[in-house]
Amino acid sequence: MHRSNSVALLDNSISGELMDVITQVGIPVYSLTGRYDYTDPFTLTEQYFSKIKAPPEKHIVWFEESAHFPFYEEPATFARQMRDVLDGHLVSGQLALRSSALQWKASQRDGDERG
Repeated sequence: MHRSNSVALLDNSISGELMDVITQVGIPVYSLTGRYDYTDPFTLTEQYFSKIKAPPEKHIVWFEESAHFPFYEEPATFARQMRDVLDGHLVSGQLALRSSALQWKASQRDGDERG
């Protein structure tokens, strides 16, 4: 039985295997996370961040007064961090995301044709 990559990814993220399944991406990675997040504990965030390969770059941004919702718990700090991300990487990020999306669509199409 053929399963789509998105369904497999959802299954893996729920069962906790995401760290082993996605070990490299071709776009910048930004992990914006609250230090007191018990839904996604910071120790797991640090492990995944150190494991994933993300050329050309990867960044982790800690919100020292937040748990799982830094955009709600520290809105001004979150907005400032997002502006920094967008100011530095908006154009290249958009191009990389568009390229990755097109590659993913092509792989889905090719996979569906193989059955």
